[in-house]
Amino acid sequence: MMNRPNRILLCFLVATTVVGWVATTPPALAQPAQRQARPAAGPLRVHPDNPRYFTAGVKNSDGSLKAVYMTGSHVWNTLQDQGTTYPPPAFDFNGYLDFLNQHGHNFVRLWRFEISLWSDWNETKAPLRYTTHHPWKRTGPEKALDGLPKFDFEQWGEEHFDRLRSRVKAAG
Repeated sequence: MMNRPNRILLCFLVATTVVGWVATTPPALAQPAQRQARPAAGPLRVHPDNPRYFTAGVKNSDGSLKAVYMTGSHVWNTLQDQGTTYPPPAFDFNGYLDFLNQHGHNFVRLWRFEISLWSDWNETKAPLRYTTHHPWKRTGPEKALDGLPKFDFEQWGEEHFDRLRSRVKAAG
């Protein structure tokens, strides 16, 4: 069993999980048809000559470190499904990855929300929105505010972690 601070740290790490792959040519310098993706050569680290870029240790023909510019297209439901019905419709993650590839993007942020039922703050009669695939089992027997069984913070919901693993693998 994990104590509360460790669970909070784990949730933070999952919420900020990022996956990147290295493009051989920075997107700003190439047309989409010219981009060639390849597996990362190693872990990304801050480029020593320009902290706005990363490097994976790959060298240019002149011996300098090749810069990796991370860019992507934002969407909230990269890890969890969200919608106005329960259960919400499944997000087309593979379609999202295809979109990123078509546009030469190389960065994904897998967002995770703590809240399971919510509404937009700026709408007067906003529809309720559901978020699924949380890291804990919903065992009850009491009901949570969203009408579903309460979460048991002592039991992991493997479905969430299976999804996390499969999406990281797909993005790689």
